[in-house]
Amino acid sequence: MNKEKKSISQLEGWSWNAEVPVEENSSYEEYNFYLLHNKPLKDYYPEDVYFMIGQESGLKFLVPVAIEFVSKDIFFKADDFSGDLLSRLLRVDDSFWERIPEYYKKIIYVIGKK
Repeated sequence: MNKEKKSISQLEGWSWNAEVPVEENSSYEEYNFYLLHNKPLKDYYPEDVYFMIGQESGLKFLVPVAIEFVSKDIFFKADDFSGDLLSRLLRVDDSFWERIPEYYKKIIYVIGKK
């Protein structure tokens, strides 16, 4: 399975059950969340990864991408400020890291080597 060609909705078997948000009548968060859930991962920009991690959506697929970015530059700027992606990763709920401890070990390694 080529995960990069699929959207988070496809990978997680999730579909939007509410009224489809329209840009003019929705909050930025709701509209962007909807759009990104249907966008193939290969088309994500760093700010998309940052946003969706902040929404705690698609973490299983997006945290490795984020770790790759911060492995190359611990102060990688995805959206707001230098180091914002690392900061966002460190705010992910502990239950995620407990479910996938190898990701936690990777992020600790990246922090330790810088």
